[in-house]
Amino acid sequence: TTRPIDLAELGLTALEPAAPVAPGLSALAVGIPQSTVHNGDRLATLVLWRHGERQPLPDLRPTLQLRRGEDILAEQYGAPAYGRYPTSWWQPGQVLLDWREMQVPVDDGGGPAELWLRCGDQPPVMLGAVHITAIDRLLDPPPSQHMADGQLGGLAEIVGYDLDLLLRSDQPVPLTLYWRVIGSTQTDY
Repeated sequence: TTRPIDLAELGLTALEPAAPVAPGLSALAVGIPQSTVHNGDRLATLVLWRHGERQPLPDLRPTLQLRRGEDILAEQYGAPAYGRYPTSWWQPGQVLLDWREMQVPVDDGGGPAELWLRCGDQPPVMLGAVHITAIDRLLDPPPSQHMADGQLGGLAEIVGYDLDLLLRSDQPVPLTLYWRVIGSTQTDY
């Protein structure tokens, strides 16, 4: 589109000056919708990219990192646009809005953290800060009417369920399942 991009309308803050992430690729603006997140939450970030070269870009795969000091708490690696529109396809001067997500570690104790972008061996660029609020997680299953034993792949196991056996045909079946996480994934099930 030739329509000007309204950064405020998109919840973006301009990076002044634009942040070079790799030769020919710059971050123009960033949007961090949540300034406070809980441990275990997904953290979303918007990045407005620009291809600033006259020649084609190589296939670049920037990494978004959540850091506390030198420690990397979480990262999301890959080409912009979920890898569906590689930078090698971009036209000179093209601008692209990219949505990225990563999960804050569930065992993080909380505190300030920063979002950084890096690409290959180029120096990283700080995009902004967030505060992680640690909340207690229930690790032992609550009592249930019935014990159960089954796995959903290597991700979770069912440990029990509650089922009211007094059913009526005109009402939903009241069923509560109790799960325990046994693996991690970036996919939201």
